[in-house]
Amino acid sequence: MKTKKQKSDFALYCCELIEQTQVVGRCQLKFMMGGWAISYQGYNFAFVVDLGDGEQLWLKTDKNTEQEFLNEGCSKFTYTSTHKGEKVQRSLNYYSAPLEALENHHELRRYVQMALKTAMNNY
Repeated sequence: MKTKKQKSDFALYCCELIEQTQVVGRCQLKFMMGGWAISYQGYNFAFVVDLGDGEQLWLKTDKNTEQEFLNEGCSKFTYTSTHKGEKVQRSLNYYSAPLEALENHHELRRYVQMALKTAMNNY
């Protein structure tokens, strides 16, 4: 697990890709939940976290944008926690970024716009 001093190369790469879309200016990385929150002007709109299959970029969604991610075969951010001694499956409103978006500047721009708008609307 990375520490605050050991920023993930993949998280830095994702920030660089996101900044190149020009949807945001300089994005900030903040260590949280064993991974890296990506934010812009205080709005967390993405995470880079390893849930067991390697680090992935996860983008914020809501009921209006979730279907876009499902149509691309993206995975919902789910994890297991313990509540009163029982293991419980939990999820957050984040989906893995479509692989095509990480390779296509215009596609990434569209998904980052959705994620940032969702973060701002749900603040």
